[in-house]
Amino acid sequence: MDDSYIFFKISRDLADWLSGFLPSFQLTSGFQPLSALLYCPFFQIFWDQKEFPIHCALSLNAVLGFFANIFLYCLLRKIVNRPIATFLVSVWIWSPYVMYQSINGMETTLALLLLLITLSYYWRINHISHHQFRSWFFLGLLIGMGFWARVDLGMVGVAIVLDQVWLAIGGDQHSRSLRIRNVILCSVTALAVASPWIVFTIISTGNLVPISGRAVHQVTEVVLNYLYPNHSGFSLMMLARFKREILIYQPLIALSKHTSWQLYISGLSLVGLILAVRDRQLRILFRPIFIFQTLILASYIIIIGGAWHLNRYLYPVYTLMIFLHAATLRYLESRIKLRSWVLAITLFILFLPYAFSYTAQYHFQWYKNLPARYLSAALFAKDRVPPKVKVGTFQSGCISYWLDNQVINLDGVINKEAYFNLKNKTMDVYLDEQRIDYLVEEVFLFRMWDNYLGGQLSKDYYMVALKKEKLLRRGWNKLGIYKRKPLNTLRE
Repeated sequence: MDDSYIFFKISRDLADWLSGFLPSFQLTSGFQPLSALLYCPFFQIFWDQKEFPIHCALSLNAVLGFFANIFLYCLLRKIVNRPIATFLVSVWIWSPYVMYQSINGMETTLALLLLLITLSYYWRINHISHHQFRSWFFLGLLIGMGFWARVDLGMVGVAIVLDQVWLAIGGDQHSRSLRIRNVILCSVTALAVASPWIVFTIISTGNLVPISGRAVHQVTEVVLNYLYPNHSGFSLMMLARFKREILIYQPLIALSKHTSWQLYISGLSLVGLILAVRDRQLRILFRPIFIFQTLILASYIIIIGGAWHLNRYLYPVYTLMIFLHAATLRYLESRIKLRSWVLAITLFILFLPYAFSYTAQYHFQWYKNLPARYLSAALFAKDRVPPKVKVGTFQSGCISYWLDNQVINLDGVINKEAYFNLKNKTMDVYLDEQRIDYLVEEVFLFRMWDNYLGGQLSKDYYMVALKKEKLLRRGWNKLGIYKRKPLNTLRE
């Protein structure tokens, strides 16, 4: 994925910086550094190679995913018995969606791991003595580390605070005082752990609120306005897309694309929600999860957007929905009361259609042998763009990694100057100032941004090469290389 290459590029820049070279950082306050720091040693040790460090990073990512699955299983074991927990985890991690998200952005797996560790630890200390100072200190450390892995994991801390406030309201005065003390200790610790990165981003970018989120919102709005000129509004369009996605990506649903099956699984989720609300034990366990999910849904649907990969942003939400299925199966198991070995065999038989369906989906994806969309674009540009010239692109991850040229991000997600120039529609001035000689972009996106900017791109650039990929779907099957027109070239 293109966003994955952004992490590879920044990891390589960090390795260059540690080796005494001067990297060309262009970070916004929304970049998550922990994954890039973990991958950095691979790029420093194998500094003369570009492909092998990626294999190392993917291998580390797989290890992190393994432990995330272990913690997901451990959390489920607090609710259901071993056969049900094994069944739920097996179905979930076997799905193509989960495997796809594990490499979509590269920070997703690490963020999920820290989320599950934090929830697991919170579930444990929330039922022990309130006098345990050290436990809440460690919880603050986990939340602070989560912020380094992914900014929106700060919502976990907010969810825990709100959960403690809810518990304090129903407690006595002494219990209330202890909870307030614990929350303050946890919050201060989390802020102390996150503060170095907060201070760095403020100094280097001048912003505390992530510009990357604002840039994603802007890109989403431009896409919606271009594709649906008369759409019903940003939030309503995001809500409509979420309603479609939740029928596809929630746990246990990918067995079939038929609407009846999707509604059936959604019904099981709803039953699980009702059971969790009515059961006091489940209600206490699930409350921080529900609060976290609500905060994430509100931020991405109402504020940020990201229509093109909303399923990546909501991956933690879809993962945690598996607890609703756990609540449903727990209720059924308590009513039927099967022997453990009978239940295990029954669930194994139920798993077989999932295994067959998912394997068929994998085979179908590989059998099509589609070209790697971003990699083929980068290699095409590498053979046709002259050395030492500046290159601009709205999808800069893969291209900036493989090209030896200086590549400037133009959509603003990792480049705040580009964000402000796009917002003010002064991109032509920015391209002049940066002396960008070539643009490399998919034809559809070039036309979309050119339309948004009132023809600024087509005014200054013309196409010099075109790559067509017949196997890719329409819109992503044409890549253009555009060169600055001679009359508009800046001279020294």
